Amino acid sequence: MRKCLLLLMLGLVVAALLAGCSREKAIDQMLADPQMKSYLMSRMLKDGQIRTEITDSLIADTSWSNQVIGVLLQKESTREVMTGRLLAIEGVPDKMLVRMAENADLKKKMAEIGRSK
Repeated sequence: MRKCLLLLMLGLVVAALLAGCSREKAIDQMLADPQMKSYLMSRMLKDGQIRTEITDSLIADTSWSNQVIGVLLQKESTREVMTGRLLAIEGVPDKMLVRMAENADLKKKMAEIGRSK
């Protein structure tokens, strides 16, 4: 009886390992196909929870985040939106003014702008 139970448990463990391996292999095969990869991505992005998890993961990658910010800042329209949002955050305008005042060229430009208004 113990031998049967032990063999049954061993068989279940082996089956679980084989099922896991075949699942990974199937996923790898699907991702190797560009159309399937695109389809899977579009389906995943429709799920709000998965989209949030992907976004959080990407934002945690500082290299990726810096690259995206650089791209966004190259376009004037998105730069304006980002500037407006930054200025709406309490304390940020003061920090920006301090940073600009620390730069002699920007400080001079700020004084010129102040005199012209």
